[in-house]
Amino acid sequence: MALTAAMVQAAFKAARSALPAAAVQIRHQDSGTVYSGVRSSLESTQEIGSMGAIQGATGAVRVMVSELTMPHPKAGDLIELVEQDGGDQSTRVILSVRLDQAHATMRIDYGEQYG
Repeated sequence: MALTAAMVQAAFKAARSALPAAAVQIRHQDSGTVYSGVRSSLESTQEIGSMGAIQGATGAVRVMVSELTMPHPKAGDLIELVEQDGGDQSTRVILSVRLDQAHATMRIDYGEQYG
């Protein structure tokens, strides 16, 4: 049985509801849209772009593609993370975005910008 977008979306929605401690809201500054996502595991990265050096990912979040609005988040954009407990809010830069195999969810790696 092949993995379908509908299967991934159903699993993602279930995880987002069942794991409130793993859920996080992000606001994409270019579109002003707020997305509800699930924290993802970290991978170490280091990139140097025209906006300065970005040293290492500080986090990752996965959002549902069907909930994205234009313009879609992309590397170099700023996002604001809002913790579910109403606590801290922080601004981070998107390092990279990657779709899953079924193109149902998008992983957004983010970090702090230096330089």
